[in-house]
Amino acid sequence: MKKIITIVFLAASFITSAQTIVPDSTFGTNGKKTYTFFNNIDRSFGSVAQLDNKIVIVGLSRNTANTNFELCFARFYPSGIIDSTFGTNGKTSVSIGPQQYIGGMTPKIKIDNQGRFVAVNSGTGPGGTDDIFMCRLDSAGNIDNTFNNTGSIFIDMTGADIWPDIVNAFDFDASGNIYAVGATRNGGTPLNNDFAVVKVMSNGQLDPSFDLDGKKLFDPTGSAEFGRGLRVQPDGKIVIGGTAGGKMFVFRIDSTGNYDTSFNLTGKVTLTAVGSSSDMFDLTLDDLNRIVVGGVTSTYAAIVRLNANGSYDTTFATTGRKQVLIGGTASTLSCLKIDSLNSIVFVGSNTVTAQGINFYVARLTQAGVMDNTFNLNGYYSLPIGSGGVDEIGRAHV
Repeated sequence: MKKIITIVFLAASFITSAQTIVPDSTFGTNGKKTYTFFNNIDRSFGSVAQLDNKIVIVGLSRNTANTNFELCFARFYPSGIIDSTFGTNGKTSVSIGPQQYIGGMTPKIKIDNQGRFVAVNSGTGPGGTDDIFMCRLDSAGNIDNTFNNTGSIFIDMTGADIWPDIVNAFDFDASGNIYAVGATRNGGTPLNNDFAVVKVMSNGQLDPSFDLDGKKLFDPTGSAEFGRGLRVQPDGKIVIGGTAGGKMFVFRIDSTGNYDTSFNLTGKVTLTAVGSSSDMFDLTLDDLNRIVVGGVTSTYAAIVRLNANGSYDTTFATTGRKQVLIGGTASTLSCLKIDSLNSIVFVGSNTVTAQGINFYVARLTQAGVMDNTFNLNGYYSLPIGSGGVDEIGRAHV
């Protein structure tokens, strides 16, 4: 079944005075834009805005010529019109090997300090198993062959081409090195995974200063672990988050891959009292180096803020933890960002009927209270398509 890529822009998403939020009519059609790559199971998951307000998206689409899924990029003007100067007629596709399925894949994209586009996803590597995949395009949207000589790299975490690897998040340090996190099956039961972390130099090759070979598995809880968020602090330390044993989990390492014991004494912390179970989907830092994580617990969108030392920040929602029902209905959280006031902007989906799920964008104040200057109630919810369930990936906010 074919699916179309939908891009949504909302007006005034960062305006701090009381204002009603409406779709931005200057973008696409009523604030929405649909676009196809190969016109065969097209899905968009990541986006980034350039300084000139052009929008670059990344997604997955099945190439009708070879039936393989490929990593696909496109660039749009602020009006939603395709930018034909990017790649070939506004779009670029990159092979991720003979990939025949995309279940669980959510590619991410960022711009490095030279204006190049880096993206991560899983891909079928040379050994035939799912590997961590990373590629780079130049500022014009062309494959950058100065990155690992080919523009891309496949990383098999164990080196045995036996266990599958996935990647979910990445960030840059001040030198342009790329850290990425995901998960690797460790040979146990189907859900017994380890956190998988890699460090790739700006030339596209693994950095041997990181655990000797540029990659490392972490098994801090001995249970199912999935890495889903990563940020590099200004001091070069790397904060990583995800889910471990059915709970949100955060740890911090140094640039060589060792735990930073100045963080919660052990370098790691399980986030308790966030529902009986919780699942993390994003992590970021605010201007004070406080760690903000977002995910779901039961039917709630859940947000937690930690101090830089790993303790709960009790200036946020009294306990450092916040659960939200958007519109009073079951809600998920897929992405969060911090604005210039250290308010927390987050997006996800909320259930409006038994068959209908809306996209939403919401904002919490720095104190962890729904920001009623944002659309008068702190959130805006809308359907992307008509009559069906809307699939929510990620958003640039």
